[in-house]
Amino acid sequence: MLHSGDAVRYSPVCRYPDTTTTFSVVQGETVNITCDVEAEPRPNAFQWTLNNTIRGTVDLKRRHPRTFHILHYVPRYLGDYGTIMCWGKNSAGVQRVPCISHIVPEAAARGEEIAEAVSEPVGTVLCAKLPLDVYPRTLDEVTVFATRLEVLSLLIETAFSLPFANKII
Repeated sequence: MLHSGDAVRYSPVCRYPDTTTTFSVVQGETVNITCDVEAEPRPNAFQWTLNNTIRGTVDLKRRHPRTFHILHYVPRYLGDYGTIMCWGKNSAGVQRVPCISHIVPEAAARGEEIAEAVSEPVGTVLCAKLPLDVYPRTLDEVTVFATRLEVLSLLIETAFSLPFANKII
């Protein structure tokens, strides 16, 4: 906090610091994400990044150069989903802790609605239906997708080798 005459100045902080917002978004759909900060004076710039396991950290300012406190974001590929962080900046300084939003595919957010469960006394097997429009487009996405399929395959093999498996089929 800086004092300038009678005015108290402070760098931006998230208006709701212990809250993250999750947006369930269909590929190609626009979502408007607000970087809701408190500051004195008002922020004169914002930094936006996307972080996920497929692409790492991506500076969204290059893709959205006119973005200020509202990001108009359109996930087009699997690698466009993840955690979006924003920081405000003013003459008192740069925000230290970012405001956080999560962008998830709509089908993933409805996971409980689209999953089928088969229960037996010894366990539960969940079978989730993936939407056809969620598929890898880059070599990195293919690698991650293939790894996840291998893990899923091992889980299914293990599940069907259990004593109750013949009751499921």
